Amino acid sequence: RVLFRSHHSPEFFIAKLRYILSRYPHIYNIVIDDDAYMFLPVSLIREFAAKYKRDFDIPFFISGVIPASVESTKFEALMGSGMIKLRIGIQSGNTRVMKEVFVRPLHDEKMFTASEIAYRNRKQLAPVQYDLIVDNPWETPEELKDTLRLVHRLKPPYTFAINSLTLLPGTTIYKMGEIG
Repeated sequence: RVLFRSHHSPEFFIAKLRYILSRYPHIYNIVIDDDAYMFLPVSLIREFAAKYKRDFDIPFFISGVIPASVESTKFEALMGSGMIKLRIGIQSGNTRVMKEVFVRPLHDEKMFTASEIAYRNRKQLAPVQYDLIVDNPWETPEELKDTLRLVHRLKPPYTFAINSLTLLPGTTIYKMGEIG
């Protein structure tokens, strides 16, 4: 398994991957670990997908898809070149919590789009992994129910990574915890 963060051109990525695979031919899965990967323009994603499909026969997984970046054309290009799994961060299904705590808009319609794409391609894709955050002191039980309602609307199959909110020093959310 190889992890990549993709802040380079598709050609650079392919060349780097080719080098790694020449040194470690036993690699059987590639992970593109980049929250912003799906924000790349469609043209770059299509270029990467075409070159990847031409040069490699190794499935890959995109880790950390932000719902706002979901576009069916991007998913289709990547699935056609070997993407077999993706992970999407939900965090919370409540608009206030997303805006005030995580400082992100809630893109529930984009999540439903991704869910629908995955459902239509369930024979090719492993179940989507959705990331949820619990133990959030700024989220009320009623707001947590919004997350459950959102999750209930996703199409199976899927898996969840349930993460306990951790306040890391130096982050905005940590400072919120210091204030009270």
